[in-house]
Amino acid sequence: MDKIYLDYAATTPVSEDVMKEMQPYFSDIFGNPSALHRMGQEAQSALDNARHSVADIIGADWRDIIFTASATESLNLALRGAVKEAKHAIEIPHIVTTAFEHNAVLKTCRDLEEEGVEVTYLPVDGNGLVSLEDISQALKENTILVSVMYVNNEIGTIQPIREISDIIKAHNAQYGTKRVIFHTDAVQAANYLNINIHDLGADMMTLSGHKIYGPKGVAILFKSNDVSIAPTTTGGGQERGYRSGTENVPALVGFAKALKDAQDLRQSESERLIALRDNFIQKVLSEGKDISLNGSAQKRVANNANFCFKNIPSEVLIPALDAKGIYVSSGSACTARVPEPSHVIQAIGKGDCAINSIRCTFGRSTTEEELKKSAEAIIEISNQA
Repeated sequence: MDKIYLDYAATTPVSEDVMKEMQPYFSDIFGNPSALHRMGQEAQSALDNARHSVADIIGADWRDIIFTASATESLNLALRGAVKEAKHAIEIPHIVTTAFEHNAVLKTCRDLEEEGVEVTYLPVDGNGLVSLEDISQALKENTILVSVMYVNNEIGTIQPIREISDIIKAHNAQYGTKRVIFHTDAVQAANYLNINIHDLGADMMTLSGHKIYGPKGVAILFKSNDVSIAPTTTGGGQERGYRSGTENVPALVGFAKALKDAQDLRQSESERLIALRDNFIQKVLSEGKDISLNGSAQKRVANNANFCFKNIPSEVLIPALDAKGIYVSSGSACTARVPEPSHVIQAIGKGDCAINSIRCTFGRSTTEEELKKSAEAIIEISNQA
């Protein structure tokens, strides 16, 4: 039976080019980058090259790149680090975010609330878009951070990051200082969208390796040099003190290569996948029974299709497709083993779809024939319900 993988938003395979780039650093150039001898300095040189490469790709200074072990760690460093730093001057710091962020943001915010931090969770509309007016009105004297994801991991909504940045900059200009930091979770954006930090206007940005055909266990936090956050991990002082711990050199080298390839391919892959995606969505909606699209038909990332089935729960749909060799998910893979309704689907006002939805996400290996077979399988299952 042929296997059709449609879960690229959960993770991607490591590309052959990335594997080749990483290979020497597992067994030949394996020194600790903190060591002063030649083998250590060879590893440090690889680390420096990776950092410069990432910085060049996103338009940043190399000193603004903090390597971490996961996007979850980067998000925690951004949020907790900003709060920890702000508490030196503000008794009750205030964070603004949206109701359908990744759980790494939402659960961190809820944990920070337990520590006395004030958090505003902004609603989104039926397409998953946050209101710019809501963001403007949410900013207060004690607001220290706004965190809005660039692309939603479940329904693929693309947020107006530049416009949000402009609102925050205008707010800060009233006070003549950078009072409010703007962070964006761009984990799902790097394959298909512009991630140049000057174009986006973000002060901090999170990216992940395993979403871009790189290795698992590596991510970055971009932090502008005019932004102050406090370390949340202490130890040997690596990453300029922001993230102690011996650096994973093979993974960081792989991340840099994967990010370069992702951005080199983003235009051609976006165009290719948009055409495949739109045909796939049209076929499923027109021929399937009681199926609707979750999220915007236009303002969604190139590789995402998320469907609601009126009478079939996802815990039935996913095994049925799995039996046909088609692999999809019900939402975020980070919480896929937790039997909870999707907070993202609930946030867009489709609570009746929160346990009846599946996410199909495409990648470099996805073909027209694969999507034709997948659409036919989905239609068959829906029509039998």
